[in-house]
Amino acid sequence: MFCNNIEMKTLLDTVPVPIIVFDNNNEIISINLEVINMFKNDLDIERNDTNSCIKEFFKKDLTYFRNKASEESLCLEKTFKIHKKLLHFKVKFKKSEENTIVVLNDITRHKKTEIELKESKERLDSVLQNMPIMMDAMDENDNIIVCNNECERVTGYSKEEMINNHTIWEKLYPDQDYREKIVNQIREKDCNFRDLEYDIVCKDGSVKTISWFNISKKFPIHGWHSWAFGIDVTNRNKTEERLRKKTKELKKIFEALPDLYFRINSQGIILDCMSGIHSDFDIVPKECIGYAFRDIVPEEMKSFINKKISKVFKTNRLVEKEFELKENGKLKYYESRVIPLIKDEMIIIIRDISKRKLNEEAKKRAKENMKLLNEAVEHERLRTEFFANISHEFRTPINVILGAIQLIDIYLNDIPDLEVYEKLIKIKRSMKQNCYRLIRLVNNLIDITRIDSDFLELNLRNYDIVKIIKDITLSVSEFVKLKSLNLEFYCNIDKKVIACDLDKIDRILLNLLSNAIKFTKQGGKISVSVEAEKNEVIVSIRDSGIGIKDENQEIIFERFRQVNKSLTRENEGSGIGLSLVKSLVEMQGGTIWVNSEYEKGSEFIIKLPAKLVEDHTDHNILKSIQSDKVEKVSIEFSDIYF
Repeated sequence: MFCNNIEMKTLLDTVPVPIIVFDNNNEIISINLEVINMFKNDLDIERNDTNSCIKEFFKKDLTYFRNKASEESLCLEKTFKIHKKLLHFKVKFKKSEENTIVVLNDITRHKKTEIELKESKERLDSVLQNMPIMMDAMDENDNIIVCNNECERVTGYSKEEMINNHTIWEKLYPDQDYREKIVNQIREKDCNFRDLEYDIVCKDGSVKTISWFNISKKFPIHGWHSWAFGIDVTNRNKTEERLRKKTKELKKIFEALPDLYFRINSQGIILDCMSGIHSDFDIVPKECIGYAFRDIVPEEMKSFINKKISKVFKTNRLVEKEFELKENGKLKYYESRVIPLIKDEMIIIIRDISKRKLNEEAKKRAKENMKLLNEAVEHERLRTEFFANISHEFRTPINVILGAIQLIDIYLNDIPDLEVYEKLIKIKRSMKQNCYRLIRLVNNLIDITRIDSDFLELNLRNYDIVKIIKDITLSVSEFVKLKSLNLEFYCNIDKKVIACDLDKIDRILLNLLSNAIKFTKQGGKISVSVEAEKNEVIVSIRDSGIGIKDENQEIIFERFRQVNKSLTRENEGSGIGLSLVKSLVEMQGGTIWVNSEYEKGSEFIIKLPAKLVEDHTDHNILKSIQSDKVEKVSIEFSDIYF
C-alpha cells in the first residue's frame, strides 16, 4: 500500500508541494513536510493539531469526491481561515487504489492580488457610476456601451434604454439637423474638445444643456472607441440668463427712477453718470463722464458737496443730507446720498424731493382727517353698544308677558263658559306666538351685534352630527304636518362625530327649515340629507317651494335684504335670518350656498369641516340643551302662521 512504502514517504517529503494522503475512511495516512511547515509557519498550528484540522477541513470534499465513482480526479479552490489568517489553495483530489491523494497549490499571493484588483476596479466603477457628472463611452458604431448613474438622473432614461440602443440619439436629439451638426463638430475636433454645450431632450420632455469634454484621443481606453464627461449646466445657464435679465430690469428700473446718479473717484472725476428718463435734472449723463464733479454742480452747492465727499472718504460711511435751491424764483428741495463703493470710489445719488415735501404736507392733513374718522368710528361703536343694550332691555318686558301668559293658562281651567274659554285660548296663543317672534328678533339682533363686535363666543364640542340633524328635523315634524307637507331625512352614514357648536347648529337648521316650510305650498316636500366625506360633512335642506330668481341668489345672505317684498308681507321676516346663518356657519369653519330654480324649489347646502377638539363635555349641560329644543323650535317658527 501507499502508506507502507517508506521510500515513497521519503520521496513525498522532498516534494516542495503540500501533499496529503487519505484512506477511504477519511483518515490521514501520510502528510509531507510541506504540509506540516505550512500549518506551523503560516497558520501557527502545532503538529499535534495539524491532522485534526486537515481532516475537518477536507471532510465534506472527500465524501463528495468518493461518491463520484466515475471521476478519477477533482480540482477546486479552498481557503484556510485560522486565527484570522487566510491561505488560498488550488486543491487537486486524485484516486489511487484504496487511497486519495490531495495536492495543495498555494495561490494566496495570486488570490490577494486578484482580490485587490477586483476591489480597486469596484472602487473605480463606484466612483465613475456615482460621481456627480455624466460619463459615457461609445463603440466604433457610436453605440453607448457604458454610462453612469448621473446619465440616468439627468436624461431620465435607464441604462437599459441607452446602452447598445442606437435609436437613443434620436430621442436625445430629435431634431435631425441639430443632431447632424453635433456629429460634424465632434468629428472635426477628432474626439479632443472641452466645453462644447449641447441641448438634450430628456425623457420627461424637458430640455437641458450639457457641457461636454472629450479627451479620449489623448487617453485611449481599450474597448472604448470614444469616451467623454458631461456637466449639466442648465441651472448655470439659467442663472446667467436671469442675471442678464435682472441687469436689464435694474437698468429699466433705474431709468424709471427720477434720480441722478454719479460714480466718482477720489479726485472727484466722474467715472459714470446716469439719469432716469423721468428725471427733472437738466443734465446729459454721457457728457459728464470724465469731468470733475465740482464743475457741473451749481455754485451754491459746491461747498456743501465737497464737505460731504471728504467726510465719506474719511469715515467710509454713508452720508445723507437734504438741501434746497432756489430755481427761477421757486424753492426746490433735494435729497443727496453719498455712498462709499470701493477704496477710491463712491456713488452720489441726488433726488428732487419737492413733490415729496408737498406729499408730507398732504399726509399731515390726512392724519388730521383720520383723527376725525376715528372719532366717527368710536361714535359708531358706541351706537352699536347702545343698540345691543336696548335689545337686551327688550327681553325683560317680553319675559314678563310670557310669565303672565303662563298664569293665564292656570286660570283658564276655571272658566266654565266654553265659548269664552276658546276665545281666550286663541288670544293667548296669539300673544305667546308674538312674544316668541319678539324674542327671535331680539336674539337675532343681539347675535348680529355680537358678531359685529367679535363678542359672540364659539363653544366647540364633539357631537354626533348625524343624530343632531336628525333630531332637529324630527322636532319640526308637527309644523310640517300642520301645513300638509312631506318631510324626508336621509344620511349615508349612521354616525359621524365632529367638533361643532350645538346651539348654533340648532339655530342654523331651524332657520333654514323655517324658511323651507314658510315658502313651500301645501302638498310640497322638504328633504334633509347628511353626507359624510373624509374631511367634511355636507348637509342639504331641499324644498319644492317657490324658489329664488337667479338675480336674487347673490343677495339673500346679505343683512336686511329680502328678495320679494310681496312675500315679506305674506310671510313675516326681518331679513336678518340668512345673514346670521351664514355668519354662524363660517364661525365653525364651514361654508353655505344655495342652488335654486324659480318656482321649482331651493336647496341650501352647508359644508362643515370634519375635525375634532379636546372635549370635556358636561353631559348634564347637553341634556339641558336638548330639553330646550321645543322652546327653540317655537321661537324659530314664530313667524309662520297656520
